[in-house]
Order: sequence, then structure tokens, then C-alpha cells
Amino acid sequence: MKPETVNDAAAISTRQESDSRIPHDWVDRYVPPQCHSEGPESVRQARLVVWVSAVVAIGLLAGFLNALVNSTGARGLGPAAAALLVALLPQLLLRTGSVRLAGNVLMGTMFTVVASANLGVGGALLGVYLGGLCLPVVAVLLAGRGAGAIWAALTVAEYALLEVLRRRGVAFPLSTTPEAIEASRIIGPLAMISFLYAIGAVYETLKSKAVEELRAARDRARQADEAKGAFVANMSHEIRTPMNAVIGMTGLLLDTKLEREQHEYVETIRTSGDTLLTIINDILDFAKIESGKLELDRQAFDLRACVGESLDLVALQAGEKGLELALDIGDDVPVMVFTDPTRLRQILANLLSNAVKFTSSGEIVVSLSAEPEDPSRLRFSVRDTGVGVPADRLDRLFLPFSQVDATTTRRFGGTGLGLVISKRFAELLGGDLWVDSVPGQGSTFSLVVHAPEASSSLEHAADSTALRGKRALVVDDNATNRTILVHDLTRWNVNCLPFASAREALASLEAGEEFDFAVLDYQMPEMDGVELGRRIRSLRTGGGFPLLLLSSIGAGALSEGSADSDARSLFSALLSKPAKARLLLEAVLTALGEGGAPPALAGPSGVDRDLGEVHPLRILVAEDNRVNQRVALKMLERLGYRADVAGNGVEALEALDRQPYDLVLMDMQMPEMDGVEASRQVRARSGDAARPWIVAMTANVMPDDRAECLRAGMNDFLAKPVVASALATALRACPAPRSPRSEVSPIQP
Repeated sequence: MKPETVNDAAAISTRQESDSRIPHDWVDRYVPPQCHSEGPESVRQARLVVWVSAVVAIGLLAGFLNALVNSTGARGLGPAAAALLVALLPQLLLRTGSVRLAGNVLMGTMFTVVASANLGVGGALLGVYLGGLCLPVVAVLLAGRGAGAIWAALTVAEYALLEVLRRRGVAFPLSTTPEAIEASRIIGPLAMISFLYAIGAVYETLKSKAVEELRAARDRARQADEAKGAFVANMSHEIRTPMNAVIGMTGLLLDTKLEREQHEYVETIRTSGDTLLTIINDILDFAKIESGKLELDRQAFDLRACVGESLDLVALQAGEKGLELALDIGDDVPVMVFTDPTRLRQILANLLSNAVKFTSSGEIVVSLSAEPEDPSRLRFSVRDTGVGVPADRLDRLFLPFSQVDATTTRRFGGTGLGLVISKRFAELLGGDLWVDSVPGQGSTFSLVVHAPEASSSLEHAADSTALRGKRALVVDDNATNRTILVHDLTRWNVNCLPFASAREALASLEAGEEFDFAVLDYQMPEMDGVELGRRIRSLRTGGGFPLLLLSSIGAGALSEGSADSDARSLFSALLSKPAKARLLLEAVLTALGEGGAPPALAGPSGVDRDLGEVHPLRILVAEDNRVNQRVALKMLERLGYRADVAGNGVEALEALDRQPYDLVLMDMQMPEMDGVEASRQVRARSGDAARPWIVAMTANVMPDDRAECLRAGMNDFLAKPVVASALATALRACPAPRSPRSEVSPIQP
């Protein structure tokens, strides 16, 4: 047995022997458990309250019995009531757990009894004087020094009044003489003050006890929230680190030459990784919302670009399912608005993703307009032709971890957090989110946000005056898309002739109709857009005008390896659906020779492989994970860069001492020295804060992590898993180097 264990056992044994000599067994029954947790002094005071209560109650009861024996029972009613109150004090102590409360009630009762006795003898007896003066001492023991001072003041005041009355000739014991009545009028308020003080002490004790309980509950809740937040953040970091390798490597692998079956396998891995990442992000966002730590980043931005980016996220998936995507933006919607673009994009992406998930055929239409009564309030609606939701289950859509039913969960998957988070975001943006749905016909999600118009610093859209009076052939089998195309073209003063099928369009051309350009849908029944383009070009007359092709699968429609790759030369431009108005206008002007070069179409991965030549940089990657080192180096290689590697913050500082770098990709958590401390030391050593440009590349994605990186002197922030397009954007943001680039061979980890 350890020495301290022996000592503890001996101490317990000694204390038990000591306690056995004191009859505390029945007293301890009335000592509240919280007194034991507060320490020995609190236990001692509680025991004293019980003992004094017992003695006083017995004494008062004896006085009552004595009054009955002497046939003066009426006089004993007061002491009997006081005895009953004092006898109940241990129960009061046990119920409230407050020594101060019970002690003050006891002192009030004792003071009243002593005051009554003093009135009976006029304060002339020394024993009565000493008995009264003992009250403050007992008050100090029971309720503290403050209470003792109060009761001492009341006792002195009582005796002073008694002495004044005695000198004025008041006879004691009191009778019904005028002097006695005057004395009662003087001494009565003093007794009333004592009772008021006792009541005030009870109130303050109960109030302070309630406040302490609330504070304790608040502290427990805060600790639980902090523990939950720390756990979620730590789990997010641990999951994101390997996910960076999974998503990064599969992205690189998809850019290589793969057989069809291999490509399907890799695409499945990549899609599963993206799904897992979405779940992680939802859980993080939900945890931040629940803890009240979510902050908005309001800024001015291009609203149409934001909506277009949200549509781009689901365009490929919608095209694979054969769904029509349409975008209708009202003329009253401003170009630039002021709100949080990230959260708005996240809401729209979630609504669109759900629409694609729950729609097997038909269309998904996004409409945007300004509220007539308040133009700063914008209304978005996402309408689909999917499965719909029964009216009695609509309320479940916005409950955490809930879906319409278990069957839906098994069939479509999902955590049930997306709509909850979207609704909370909508409320934070000053609006709301709701749904109208008809089972079997589809759903319409309506989003309203407060987004006042902001001053535009963007370049003005292309001038549409050159299109005035032009004639356009519009062919699309989807009525919604056809209506939106006609609406946009009509706004530019173009005369449109729309058709729902290729055969109707060919019949019009054969009848002699003339057009300046044509906008054709790619996927149509009976005859698609490519075949229609071939037929138009084969016409002897009237078939030489520019053709524009709209496709739900974007550049993949005529990419190498597709069935219609040989028809690329038929079309002046190939645009992804839904056709964004600005891009459509630029493409039409370019096709008619009225504009500049058409916007370039991004490749399959959206990566500029010549970025390293256009924007040369000397790059250092500070990353301790070997797999993530390889991912970063390969991504940079695809962008045209070579980079050096440092395994931690110390190695990064040594590398920066050896030679200058334009940009450092800095992980936050590394052994020996983390990225935050390394960034601080880099800024402390360098007089030029712009060099090197430091970009955090980390799996720590909480708002506090981003703020900590920026405070340490970092310039940008990339969350893992890092995708090539985000990395390219961060590299472009780095200022161009002041000196020519020098080739540096990578340091092998």
C-alpha cells in the first residue's frame, strides 16, 4: 500500500473515532449534501443551526407548558408558535441547503422572543441583558459577520429604547396603561424591522441560490458546447487530412488517359469522396450554428455570377439524368448586391442538389426577382418536377437529422441537415426559406434574402445595340427554356421565331424564312441539335448563318471521343445550359462579328496547365504528411510549377533562409513548429510583408482557424481537401515576382 494511502486511512479512522464521541448522527440527517461539498466550515455551521434550533424549540416549548400549568395559556401561544417555527428550521435547512437562510430565520424568531421577554421585565435584569447580547454572537456563527452586525445593531437599538421607556416612567411588566401602549408603539416597529430583515435575508438567499444554479447550468452548457466544438473540429481535421489525398489523387488520376472502365471506377471514388466531404461540411456548419459561432462575411458581389456558379455545380449531374436546367432572372434584379455570397451560394447549391437528387425526369427552373414593395429583398425559387412531399410531412424537412420518411432516406441518402442549415442561413441573411409541394408533381423552394443593391465596379456587359432588328431561330423542345431564351433575346431587340422541334424549324427554313443566327438545343427527341445543324448547313439557300449550340453536358457534348466530335466546326459557340444571359450575348455578338473573342471553354478539370508559364512563381510546400506532399507537388506540376518541400515549420524557415520564395503553401499542424508560428517568424524576420506570399493549406477549417492564420501574417487560406481550381485561384492571387524565376529542383521528402 502506498504511504499516502496509509495516512489517509489513519486520518479517516481518527475522524470516525472522534465523531463517534459526538452525537452527530441525528444532526447530520439535516445537513444538506451541498454543505459537505462546500467544506467542513459549512458542515459545522449547519450542525450549529440544528443544535440551536433544537435547544430553542425545547426551551420555548417548556415555557409554553409552564404557562399552561400556571393557567396563563394565552400568554404561551406566542412562544408555542415560535417553538413550532424553530422546530421546522432543520427541515428548512434540508430543503434549501442554505445555512444563512435558516440561521437568519432562527435569529429573527429568537430576537422576537427575547424582545417580548425584555418588555416583560423592562430590561432591568442582567441575565436578560446578557441573553439578548448573545444573539449577535450566535448570528455570527450561524450567518456570518454581516448578519451578526445587523442583529447587534437591532439588539442595541432595542435596549436603548427600553432604557428610554424605563426612564420615562413606563411600568414593567407592561400593562394597558397609556405608557404601555406608547411603549408598544415604539418597540413594535423594531420587531417589525427584525422580521423584515429576516424575510429579506430569506429572499436574498433564495435569489443568490437561483443565480448560482443558473450560472452553474450556464457554465456546464458552455463547457459542453466547447467540448462538442473541439471534438467536431478535431474530427474534421483528422478526416480532411486523408480526404485531401483521396480527392486530390483521384482528381489527378481523372486527368490521365484511362480506359472507360477505369474511368468509371475512379469517378465513383471521387464522387464518394465529395459526398463524404459534403457531410463533414454540413456537420461543421450545423455545429457552428448551434454554438452561435457562425459569422457572416457581407460584401458586394456579382449576383448573376453567384447564381451561375451554383448552377454549374449541378449542371453535369443534371445532364447525365437528362434534366433540363433553366434560369430566369427578372429585369428588376440588380447586377451587384451586398450580402454574404458564400452562404447564399451554399443555400442555392443545396436546393439545386436536392432538386436534381429527387427529380428523375423533367426540368429544374431557377427564378430570381425583386420584391415589388422592397427591392432590397430578393426572392429565389427553385422549382422541380420531382417526387414531391406530402403536406403533412413538410414540417419534417427543416428538422435536424430528419427526412420525409425512412424509405426516402434509404433511396436517396443524406444526413437531413442540408435544409436545416439552409433555413438558418436564410434567417441570418435577413430572410426565410419555405417549400410548396404536390406529391408526384414536384416541389418549389422559395428563398428570400435581404440583399441591397451595391455600387458596381465591374465592367459593363457587352453592348446589345448591334442586335437591334436581327432575326433569331430558337429551337428547344423544353417550353421553359424556350420561353427564357426568347425573353433574353427580345430584351436585346432581337426578333425571335421559336420552335419546339427540329422538323418544325426545317419546315420554316424550307418555306423561305431568313435568319441572322440560330440557337439550337443539343438534346431533343427525333432529331438532336447536331443533326439539325447538319441539315441546316446542307440547305442550298438560307443555311449559312451562325449556329449556337446549347447543351446540358457542356463541352463534353462535342469533346474528343464523343459521337458528335466531328461536328464541332458546325457551330460558332457551344454554351452550357442554362445559358447565362451575359455569355449568350457575348457569344451571339462574336458569332455575328460584332464582339471580341468568345469566352474560352474550360477543360474537363477546369485547370490552366500553362499557368506556370504565364504567372511564374518560386513555391515552397510546408507539409508534414508524405501523401499530402505528393498531392500538392502533383497538382502544382499539372499547373506548370515545380516546388520545394519542407516537412515542418523549422525546415520551412531554413529553406527561406537559403533562398527566396514567392509563395509558401503552409500547413497549420506540423511537428516541431506549426505553420502559424512559422508564419509569425517569417514576418518578424522579413521587412517586406508581401514576400513571401503565404497561403494556409490546412484541414483546420473553423472560423477561428482562418482568423488565426491571417493574424499570424498569412495572406490567403485554402481548406483541405484542396481542389486544383481553388489552388490555381490562390496562385493567381499571389503578386508577380520582382525578379526572374529560377528553376529549383524539388527536395524529395
